[in-house]
Amino acid sequence: MQSRSKSYDVVVIGGGLIGCAIAWQIALRGLRVIVIERDTPAKAASWAAAGMLSPVRESTGADPLGEAANASFDLYPDFIEALQDATGIDPQYTRSGKLHVALTDEELDHMRAVFSDIGDNARILSADEVRGLEPALTGNAAGGALVGRDYHVENRLLGRAVWLAAARAGVAFATGVSGVAITSDRDRVSGVTLATGETIGTQHVIVAAGAWSNGISGLPRALPVVPVRGQMCALELVPPPLTRMVQTRDVYVIPRASGRVLVGATIEHVGFRNECTAAGIRAMLNGAIEAVPALEDAALAEVWSGLRPGTIDGLPILGPDPELAGVIYATGHYRNGILLAPVTADAITALVIGTAPMIELTPFHVDRFRVRTADA
Repeated sequence: MQSRSKSYDVVVIGGGLIGCAIAWQIALRGLRVIVIERDTPAKAASWAAAGMLSPVRESTGADPLGEAANASFDLYPDFIEALQDATGIDPQYTRSGKLHVALTDEELDHMRAVFSDIGDNARILSADEVRGLEPALTGNAAGGALVGRDYHVENRLLGRAVWLAAARAGVAFATGVSGVAITSDRDRVSGVTLATGETIGTQHVIVAAGAWSNGISGLPRALPVVPVRGQMCALELVPPPLTRMVQTRDVYVIPRASGRVLVGATIEHVGFRNECTAAGIRAMLNGAIEAVPALEDAALAEVWSGLRPGTIDGLPILGPDPELAGVIYATGHYRNGILLAPVTADAITALVIGTAPMIELTPFHVDRFRVRTADA
């Protein structure tokens, strides 16, 4: 336990990328912040991810998630610059674009329909154009779509940088805390109690515990946040066979400057089982080799898995609890936690200091589920 005080302005439960980014931004406003983390900061979902920043999804961005994703994408250059200034760590923010590869004519027709409404953000390509951009791709490619507004970061370096930036801004960290309960006085949060019995007084509790958010005691409602396992692997091939991210119907392949090539990712509802399986890794490798045959000779460098925080409607839970003042949610980001980190940190910080968030939070409020603890 590293804290020297029994009282803080803000307690953040969860030390992942989201929690650390929020804590960092709040601390920069002069408030005293402590992060409570069950394990090691930035070593769960964000560590296990691929680092893609992909705001262009199967929409024009006019939906709430698309609007938030695009707003956060636009914040990323300043976010990265501030992190580098604070820590000296380079998270390898790479403006590469992503090449969606169709392996059949039917898939290409689907891409035309999906990307037809996003203007200059995507361009449909013929088979020859696809292989002209990435000669290592399979000769069976039917065509594809090049999405320019699709970047990536080295997510493990990003997580380390945000953790360090928060610490240098004065954020305290309590790590290895296996359980935490929120305490309240009438309808206002009053603090948290740790599994050790230690209490910390506060007027603001930020719930940012990812897949473990529903295990926090003292909340006035059950949170419909569930773990969704994602398996990944890394290959090594120098030089990398690709110059940009490639995605097919089955996998995505991300080349790193170091020669590592990331391949992901499964989507599995298996509870809190956080391990790799032979079937999961085999399926990803088969998909990667089908798209990029040269990967068949690559060395298998690493396999890993992580637990994404999913919700029943696919949207994050952001904003204040309507019944327990001082509790603010920042969880349920599913596959978009890295992309949404800057805009989430901005929005939650704004709520704490009493200013207007840059995005509309109503679509993400917890009361959209209308699930109370007593009814669960």
